[in-house]
Amino acid sequence: MHQISIYSFRMDGKKSKDDVFRQAVERYCRKNGFGSPEDSAWEVLKTEKGKPFFVNQPDRYLSVTDSGRTRMIALGGCPVGIDLQLPETRGGGGRTREEQCRFLAGRWFHPEESRWIAGAEEFKEDNTPYTRRIPRPDSAESFGKDGSSGVADRFFQVWTGKEAYVKYTGAGIDENFSRFSVLDPALPAVLSWFIVRAEDRQGREKDALLCVCTEEEAEIWLEPAESCKSEKGH
Repeated sequence: MHQISIYSFRMDGKKSKDDVFRQAVERYCRKNGFGSPEDSAWEVLKTEKGKPFFVNQPDRYLSVTDSGRTRMIALGGCPVGIDLQLPETRGGGGRTREEQCRFLAGRWFHPEESRWIAGAEEFKEDNTPYTRRIPRPDSAESFGKDGSSGVADRFFQVWTGKEAYVKYTGAGIDENFSRFSVLDPALPAVLSWFIVRAEDRQGREKDALLCVCTEEEAEIWLEPAESCKSEKGH
C-alpha cells in the first residue's frame, strides 16, 4: 500500500513557499531513507492547468493546499490531490450562512451534491473499493464543532472533496466541475476526510477540513506541524 505524508506549515511571513517546500522534501527524504535531497533532483514544474509534478522523480507525487495562514504539502508514491478549507463561508447578498452555502452549491456543484447539502437526500455508503468516507454532521467527529450547521458541514465536505479530486486528476476547476459528484460510488478515486487544526488569516487556530484524494486506498500520515516548524536554518 502506498504512503502519503502530509506536512503542515504556518505561513507567518518568515518563510517563503520555496522554504517550506524544501523543508517538506527534506523531512520526506529522511523519513523514507532517500538521503539528503539535492534541489535539482526534486525540481517541480506545473502542467498547463497548474498540476505540480516532479521533473526527475517519476515515482513521487505531490499536491499543495492553502487556507488562511496554513499551507499543507502532500508527498507520496502515488498520485494525490489534497484540499484544506477553514469554515469561513459567511452570509452575503442578504443571505444567511446556510442560504449562501445552498446558493454556492446550486451554482458550482452537481445536483446530487446540492440536494445532499440541503438535507433533501440521504447519502448511502457502499462496499465498493471507492467508498466515500464522509464525517457525518451528527457524529462525534463532526466538522464544525463550533456550532456550524449541518448544511455548512456538508457544503465543506463536498467542496474539499471536489477540489481534491480535480487536483488529483489535474483537470482543475473547469466547465466539468459541476458535472461529477463526489457522492457517486462510481467515481474512480478514494476520498478521505480529516479534521485538522489550521490558522486563519488573523492567526486564530480553528478546526479545518482536509480531504485527500488517491486512486486506491493509501496510508495517510499527517505529520505534526510543531516538528515541521521547529527545524531552523532551512
